[in-house]
Parts: sequence; C-alpha cells; structure tokens
Amino acid sequence: MSQIQSTSRQNCVILAVRCGRFAEKQQTPARLAPEPKRVCPSYPFPELVSCGRLEVHMLINPSVEQFREAQQAVQPNLLYLQGQQLDN
Repeated sequence: MSQIQSTSRQNCVILAVRCGRFAEKQQTPARLAPEPKRVCPSYPFPELVSCGRLEVHMLINPSVEQFREAQQAVQPNLLYLQGQQLDN
C-alpha cells in the first residue's frame, strides 16, 4: 500500500465569534462566579487555542464591519458562531 505525502502543510484557520450572553459568560471565570440555573440547555463553547497547524482567531461581540474585516483578513477555513438570535 503506497502512502502519498504532501510536502505543503496547510494551516487550518478558525474564526470563532461569540455574541450576546455567550460572550458575557466568557468574561467571568467559572470558578469565581456560580453558574446560573438555565431554563434550556446551552452548548458550551470549547476552549479554542492555536496549536500546531491549527490557527484560532476569536471575536467577541464584533460589529458587522469588524466581522467583515476579520473574515477578509483571516480568510478562515472554518467559521464558528455562537450567540443569540435577535427578534428583528
């Protein structure tokens, strides 16, 4: 069985965006503040850190323009969004 090895190593770039109450939750360390009781379960935001060929960029409560600029500058392979859906 032959193996194909690529000489070019591409980085995987993730742009993670947190908005609303999810962004506020990250600002307070979990050990210092008790977790409030939730009515509906929420998927926890994973700890994302750059390591090896994984490059992580994070935006917290960005404006639409900041989000556009980050997308153009970073050109992510993956976009991770977590936030609240607005009523309007």
